[in-house]
Amino acid sequence: MSIITESHNELQNIYLRVIDEIEDKEEKGIIHCLFQDLSDKLLDNVTEEELNKYHNFMMSKKILEEVREASISIACCLDEPSDVSKKDLEHIQEQITKIESYLTPFYLEELEMRSEKKK
Repeated sequence: MSIITESHNELQNIYLRVIDEIEDKEEKGIIHCLFQDLSDKLLDNVTEEELNKYHNFMMSKKILEEVREASISIACCLDEPSDVSKKDLEHIQEQITKIESYLTPFYLEELEMRSEKKK
């Protein structure tokens, strides 16, 4: 990653740490927009190839985080199977749904590429 994409990632992490601390709804909206504008402007200054690599890296990272979270949840359920609740299962399903939403664009892109190759 370049200094720009690293800075973008750091900025996103800072946003996630502070946004829930802002109680005033209007202030929260302003701060959200400022972070978003700065993030967008940073990424305006990288090549398309670098941007694609960065997005793929971030997507892989998010997928891995969700898989790990689901794996931990399943391990906990297996440790105490009699204590498994509907809430536990919903949490695991939520992780799987996030993984699906991350992967769907890649799957659709692959289908489009296959379709174009057949033409």
